[in-house]
Amino acid sequence: MKPPSTKPLPYFWYNFGGVFFNLLFSLLAIFLIIFSSNVLWIVFLLSFIFVNVLIAAMNWFPIQGALNDGHNHRIMKANKKTQEAMFYILDMNARFSEGLLLTDYDFSAIEALGLEGEDSLQLNVLLYLVNYYQLLFESEKYEALLEKIYQKVKNEPSLIDMMVQAEYYFMKLLLGFEDAKRYKTAKVKQVMKLLQNQEGMILMSLYESFQKTGKLDQKMYEEFIQRCEKSTTPGVSEALKDYSEKLFLMK
Repeated sequence: MKPPSTKPLPYFWYNFGGVFFNLLFSLLAIFLIIFSSNVLWIVFLLSFIFVNVLIAAMNWFPIQGALNDGHNHRIMKANKKTQEAMFYILDMNARFSEGLLLTDYDFSAIEALGLEGEDSLQLNVLLYLVNYYQLLFESEKYEALLEKIYQKVKNEPSLIDMMVQAEYYFMKLLLGFEDAKRYKTAKVKQVMKLLQNQEGMILMSLYESFQKTGKLDQKMYEEFIQRCEKSTTPGVSEALKDYSEKLFLMK
């Protein structure tokens, strides 16, 4: 899924590709039915067609509250900056999977875009930028950008809102806000429970424990390191490991 080095990004096919293959497999199944006389085989193929067409429809047509490929295509078609955002999402995911550290990624082009978080793809890119500032201990930029995003999505019934609330709570903890606890909302607790095995959430829980006891929970820290080592995006997990060492050493 790594984007081409030249622009513009063929965003239609990046979004429609999965739908295309669902429909293609359905057409192939219809072709097989025409030349088949086995009733069981025909029933299986009809079920196969139904499932593929259903998946294609769910992935392309508007569904309330769903951020599917069709949704991504429509918001990209309407906004040039969102097309750029999609390019950088694909590029970052590819590079971090290859091992480039998140802290070594060149975010200058993204910063120059001046994204306002108008939609889900722009918000995803901005959250990467938030993490970049966090891992480099650029506290002012970290707080300012996350505050902007938090106010943008506040009270919206979406998964992004839940993730932003969790990031916002962690920021309050890290920067030593006295009222940090009040931002650990029901949504934040839900995210922390759902993603409790994800390295970023383990680090959040680890820091909570450290704040309460003044000591580093070695068992939890070892679990965090193990999760980082098993990550499919080593560029992100290795950057988190480096950050955690500096974070607790500073404390």
